[in-house]
Amino acid sequence: MTAIRRALLVLSVAPLLVSIAVYADTLHVPEDYSTIQAAIDAAQSDDTITIAAGTYHENLAVKRSIVLSSAPAEEDVLVEIDSVNTGTPVLLVQGTSHIDVTLRGITLSGADGWWSTEAGPPVGASGIAATGEASLSIEECVLSDNLVGVCLLEQVEASLLGCAVHGNDVGIWAMGSVSLSIAESSVCSNAQHGVHLEGQATGSFVGTSISANGIYGCWFRDSVDVTMRGSAITENRKGVQVADEANARLISCESSDNELSGVHVLDTCVVDLEQCTIERNQHGIVAEGGPTVTASGCVFRDNVAWGIAPSATRCGTASDVPFSGTLEIGDDNEFEGNGAGGICRPEVDAVVGPGDREYPSIQDALHNVTDGGRILVRPGRYVENLVIDKNVSIVGESASFYEESRVAVIEPRDPNRPTMLATGGSIHVEDLLFIGGTTAFQIEGDCLASLVNCRIKRADTAVRAGSSADVSMEYCGITTGGDGVVLSDAARLDMIWCWLEMGRGVGVMLSGSSRAVLRNCEIIEEGEHGLAATDAAYAELLSSWFVDSGSDGIILEEAASAYMCDCIIESNMSSGIRLRDSAGLLLLASYIEENTGSGIAIEGGQDVRILANEIHDNGDFGIACAWGDDRGRRPAFLGNHFSGNRSGDKQATCTVAGDTGDADPEEDQ
Repeated sequence: MTAIRRALLVLSVAPLLVSIAVYADTLHVPEDYSTIQAAIDAAQSDDTITIAAGTYHENLAVKRSIVLSSAPAEEDVLVEIDSVNTGTPVLLVQGTSHIDVTLRGITLSGADGWWSTEAGPPVGASGIAATGEASLSIEECVLSDNLVGVCLLEQVEASLLGCAVHGNDVGIWAMGSVSLSIAESSVCSNAQHGVHLEGQATGSFVGTSISANGIYGCWFRDSVDVTMRGSAITENRKGVQVADEANARLISCESSDNELSGVHVLDTCVVDLEQCTIERNQHGIVAEGGPTVTASGCVFRDNVAWGIAPSATRCGTASDVPFSGTLEIGDDNEFEGNGAGGICRPEVDAVVGPGDREYPSIQDALHNVTDGGRILVRPGRYVENLVIDKNVSIVGESASFYEESRVAVIEPRDPNRPTMLATGGSIHVEDLLFIGGTTAFQIEGDCLASLVNCRIKRADTAVRAGSSADVSMEYCGITTGGDGVVLSDAARLDMIWCWLEMGRGVGVMLSGSSRAVLRNCEIIEEGEHGLAATDAAYAELLSSWFVDSGSDGIILEEAASAYMCDCIIESNMSSGIRLRDSAGLLLLASYIEENTGSGIAIEGGQDVRILANEIHDNGDFGIACAWGDDRGRRPAFLGNHFSGNRSGDKQATCTVAGDTGDADPEEDQ
């Protein structure tokens, strides 16, 4: 045949090939073919096989793109395909190259055979088994009374929409690199697991009910990655189990009425719950090994024991692998009516709260824990005066201070005694709210105390320390009381990211050679001074605010001294900073503005250096000087910037004729 004749033949056949690709046929069973398999064998790619209602005793195999659909029929008249060969799937889909297979409105049942968990999924005993590069769409189908309802392997992509998978040993089993999507379906009453994913499978479940399965509602393991939205996992032995390195996200889901745990997490998996309800299980969540569990906006309610329970003897969840992971449980979660409590903390030695395993008061717990003990305090109101003389940690369970009912609140039974008195040892206090009393927290003797994220309201003195005590405060707030923090007798204070506001007295008061370091703190609207230091006390003030005090922002007297850098001293009712007697000051790179009196009032001082500051808009002088006999070392004013100070930038007495230690006029602007 010549090349021209061959070309003409190709051109004449091409339109026929196009028409075959575009127009798929519909084959009818039993009208055209007596069996479904005969129709499958006769069909071309993308053909549709319509099956009349009835029961068909067959095992089917599909290797090309095809649609298997029940014919329109009256309600409750079904197409059922029942297996006839033991060890053979009711429907086997094999994608040697990519194929698309759709099933619609069909019941597949009766696949049976031998199986053990060690042998992997029983492909030959599945209602539907799919392997290779197949894309499988299962719509409004029923998979029942098989060893496995749906078994997916290798690179299969499968979706179930509006399906019921029930009465099998395992409802859905996927492994390998399978991609599985389930929507508006039910997976229920399977003897072992509802959904089992392993290998590198990925899953997306939306609006699906997974209930009454004999062991797990869902079991995700290996490196599986799953997202569940708006789904309900109920009345299983265990709701959801996530193991190995799997990742699971549950969003707006419910896991309830499961016999054991609503969610069980193991190994190094990662589980994130958002806006979920976990209720009426034995435990809401059980965490074992080193998983990471995050919960936000969830409700843990009416679980028999704990809302969240890491594996530990005291939580009633002891195992061979104790918990060593991370719980990131946000304050926006709610815990209601859980029999043993909201969150079991295996790292604590005693729990204070209303549960049946907990101490009714903090003092009872203190009496019973050994030295170095850890006490967790549930939300509630505790009226007691506490005395601490051992190494101990006392931590509130919640830090939702915007609502007092959600935190641990401590009020003094005797308001004339300290609410919490520490007389020895090392004490750590975290996430507690102190209200009222003469002194909220008092430290005496050779004692080390740490307050983290605490709040103190309406106490005459919030924190008092003396006798060489050492106090650190982080992220603490002191409001609407008398004095804030009072140190004496060589006590030491390290305060970072704290705020003191609206007190009647002094924010921070130092005396008796005490020392304080304040970093990133705010002292606002105190009735007297923001900070007052006397009697050789020392303050180091870094990146802190002293604003709106009823008198001076800062006052240093009687040989007290301070180092200040990057601070704001603003809008105080008298001077921003006042020095008296033999006080010393090194002030660097700070803003002293809009104070009613002078920005800096020097009425005496031994070592005064004011360098590179912004001093503006004060009601009297920028710097006022009234030297006494204790002027001491000559002052230094260098590199400061002035503007808008009502009486002038520097009072004339700040520069003494003949004293070469004063800065030249041009060095301050």
